[in-house]
Amino acid sequence: AIATTCTLTLGLTACTKQQEPTAFRLIQPSVDWRAIFSTRPTEDSHAFFLVKLKSAPLFTALSTQAGTPQTDANLLKAVMAEQDSLIKALGELSSEIKVIYRYRMLNNGVAIGAPTALAEKIGQLSGVSHLESAGHFSRPELPKTETEVQALTKTLAQRNSVKFIGATEAHSQGIRGQGLKVGIIDSGIDYTHAMFGGEGTEAAFKAIDVDQPSKAFPNNKVVGGVDFVGSKYDSGAIEFVNRVPTMDVNPMDEGGHGTHVAGTVAGIGDGVDTYDGVAPDAALHALKVFGADGSTNDTVVIAALEYAADPNGDGDLSDRLDVVNLSLGSGYGSAQVLYGEAVRKPAARGVMVVAAAGNSGNVPYIVGSPGVTSEAFSVAASTDDMDHNWKFRAVKFETKSNPEILVEAIEGAVTKPLAESGTVKAALVYGGLADKDFSDEFKASLVGKIAFLDRGAVAFTDKIKRAADAGAIGVVMANNQDGEPIVMGGDGGPFPIPGIMITKQLADQLKEEMKLGDVVAELTSPLMIEKPELIDTITSFSSRGPRSVDGALKPEITAPGEKIVSAKIGGGKVGTRMSGTSMASPHMAGVMTLLKQKYPNLSPLDLKAVAMGTAKTVVGTDGKRQSISRQGAGRVQVMQALNAHAFALPSAISLGEVAVESVKTMGRKVDVKSLLATDEDYLVELREASPELSITGSPTKVNLKAGA
Repeated sequence: AIATTCTLTLGLTACTKQQEPTAFRLIQPSVDWRAIFSTRPTEDSHAFFLVKLKSAPLFTALSTQAGTPQTDANLLKAVMAEQDSLIKALGELSSEIKVIYRYRMLNNGVAIGAPTALAEKIGQLSGVSHLESAGHFSRPELPKTETEVQALTKTLAQRNSVKFIGATEAHSQGIRGQGLKVGIIDSGIDYTHAMFGGEGTEAAFKAIDVDQPSKAFPNNKVVGGVDFVGSKYDSGAIEFVNRVPTMDVNPMDEGGHGTHVAGTVAGIGDGVDTYDGVAPDAALHALKVFGADGSTNDTVVIAALEYAADPNGDGDLSDRLDVVNLSLGSGYGSAQVLYGEAVRKPAARGVMVVAAAGNSGNVPYIVGSPGVTSEAFSVAASTDDMDHNWKFRAVKFETKSNPEILVEAIEGAVTKPLAESGTVKAALVYGGLADKDFSDEFKASLVGKIAFLDRGAVAFTDKIKRAADAGAIGVVMANNQDGEPIVMGGDGGPFPIPGIMITKQLADQLKEEMKLGDVVAELTSPLMIEKPELIDTITSFSSRGPRSVDGALKPEITAPGEKIVSAKIGGGKVGTRMSGTSMASPHMAGVMTLLKQKYPNLSPLDLKAVAMGTAKTVVGTDGKRQSISRQGAGRVQVMQALNAHAFALPSAISLGEVAVESVKTMGRKVDVKSLLATDEDYLVELREASPELSITGSPTKVNLKAGA
């Protein structure tokens, strides 16, 4: 590509691929941690550290042989010698210092478990240039949504998240991710699922021993991977020994999150229960960084990124992954030194790192790590046009004065799903707070009827249980405060009857109507409430930026993340719905795979710029443009990106937090690069994004010569 440079002046106005088990040379030593910690239920006196050494890692000195990047043999010797020397010194310092991982590619360093009291001495050892405590990443917590695909899957072939962003059209043009490799750094992948070429039965999944090699892995879709931690691992475990990662060769998912994510990236759908992922011909690597329960830390994630740089650890980088997806993180992200380097260096050598922005909502600066690293691609979540995202089951009430009052069915999480309940239509019987056991007389009045109860005093589950035990066929719960109804949850259940919540306003209205005669509720009405204004809006849970350290633009782009249908762990061939930026990020990982197929010579930063430069601006339900700190450049559009004529670098200009007393002038340079085989003229102009920012500059005419 040929670059043309435009200098802009901005004025601010003040206002506020299978490997043998030993092939991957992460070199995790064999350590009997139980001999040290098994009698200690909690061990706050010990922690995990990342130790960086002075020599450069292998990724900084690569040579090219027959077109393939190779590591430097002399540097490898130096790195290993330096690490051997450090490990000897650590052993002399304390027998309780143990090495967990040795890093060579992206970092020259080691991850260790050590007494916290020795941290200062460790940092002063010869050859050590930096020491930092390991940071934690919580297990992805998803917003509470329906998880099973049941009633609204009949239209998946016509409307789904992959089709919504234009990837299905790219597939029809032969751009499907062929020959490319994507790493899923997550909870593992259920490689027995039909979406990944597995046997596609629940029995096949149950037959897997997660602690032993499996004949089912690798397969033609999930071609590689490692379990970096073991089933018992939890970085926050009470027993310290379970905080120590233990690698094995079977990256079978034990939580479901990684399986769902992988399906969105490159799964093969059946068009009924599931649909194809964004890059359905790409190969997957399952990089498992979570145990069966609990959290992980960045020593593990860095190990997974080391794998991505050289999966078989032989120093020949021709097998490096093309894209890595990280649907994990922590709020108010700030990249630590070694963690940031582990993200930056792959990007410099062609590995695209895509990360979820987080699910902490519309809170300034809360956008999470690891996506806040400049070279990572941070992804916000939006709503697509699948029917279940904007067509909602209605509940119908019939009163003496109004034959049809329709409201959205806000179902309980502890009640029987309406989709499985058959016909539920009956008169309401008011039972107040239901905070005490019902009388026999009142129980008799509830048989075959729908209990109308008030929220408050006791748990939802107590109320619902009393109604179900009395013979009610359903529950309508009245909210006791203004605002939208909520999803009823709690300990107990599931109960054998359906239940919904309605607003306080409607509840008051129905109580008045009951004075005039029966109020009949049809909980399973065939009618739907349509809200098309929700399509292409930012989800409520998507984390807001900018980056907390310097105000840089994060998240940078938006992709569908609301009630996404993908592979269900242990489900054989069926799908499940999940929500989160964890679901948006794999859409973008798939998109970047397609873009890398189309533009094989562009760098990750170039590809990011192409995607951002062709994104669609997202507006709210009120039609007003959403803040860039929520949507980044906008919602990804695959075909526009594949057909782009040019792109600009940097992909975004962030001025950071600038103290402005009255007026301050700042300049930034932008390079515009052509993707065409012909010359083309462009007009570059500036448009104000908000009333608080004044951008000045005359429209600039640019002639871009044909790209190389």
